Amino acid sequence: MRNVTRMMQVLFAAMLMVFVFATQGAAQVTLLTESFDGGNGTTPPTGWATEQVSLTSGSISFVTTGIYPTVSPYDGTRLVEFNSYSASTGNSTRLKTTTALSTVGYTNVALDFAWYEDTGYSGSNDRVDVQWSTDGTNWTTAATFNRYNAVAGWKTKNVTLPAGAQGQATLYIAFTFVSAWGNNCHLDLAHVTAVGPPPPATVTIGTGTSTVGYPYETLWMDARTQMLYTAAEITGAGGSPGSISSIGFNVQSYNNYLMNGFNIRLQNTTLTGLTGGYVTSGWTTCYTGTYSVPDNGWQM
Repeated sequence: MRNVTRMMQVLFAAMLMVFVFATQGAAQVTLLTESFDGGNGTTPPTGWATEQVSLTSGSISFVTTGIYPTVSPYDGTRLVEFNSYSASTGNSTRLKTTTALSTVGYTNVALDFAWYEDTGYSGSNDRVDVQWSTDGTNWTTAATFNRYNAVAGWKTKNVTLPAGAQGQATLYIAFTFVSAWGNNCHLDLAHVTAVGPPPPATVTIGTGTSTVGYPYETLWMDARTQMLYTAAEITGAGGSPGSISSIGFNVQSYNNYLMNGFNIRLQNTTLTGLTGGYVTSGWTTCYTGTYSVPDNGWQM
């Protein structure tokens, strides 16, 4: 009976290991999309607010059709209008986010938006300042765009925010309009994008042609298994430097015995082989608890 049990352990798991970990590759993600269709009159959409920056007659409205000049929305049903046509020179009003974005783990944080340029009042530099803040109170201007252009129409503007906007737990953005007593300013659809944390990559090491009992030995108490996977093996399987998030084995056959005090420990090493016995120091415990193998196939 003991030998039968031993044979069951030998066929317990196929010796094929998979790592799931973050790679160096990354993809662009959208952190914010705003069409401003949720605004109405002087009431901004949820997550936005307006504030007077200088003087008293500047005003931001969310309208279905802009005036001075006549403008239809770039996207959706409403657009942002700043009344630089009626507000005297120097009036300034800010449209800002009140819900913070997190850029922790992100790089290349950028803002794009639709901006209407027109041919009226060529000497009036009505404008919008694109701003960012980490506290919602102190603002830094990243770029400025004038309303006047000899070619009228909607233009897409792109602003790459500086390094200080990256890796922030709280990031706010704002459009601050400044009147030069020309035509009204109009703005629409805005996005905040970034290059985000890379998606996890799956790396499989081994051929799966032999079966062994470890690392799930349940015949003896206090079983221990150490395995060494070299950087060459990982990169050869399509991996690159990154943080391992899970490991697993392709199980061929199993018994779901409960393993108490089950621990997974990892460390980086310069060793090229495990010929000198168990490595006893330098480990980081990444999992501890009880575990029983639930089924055949890949078990992470």
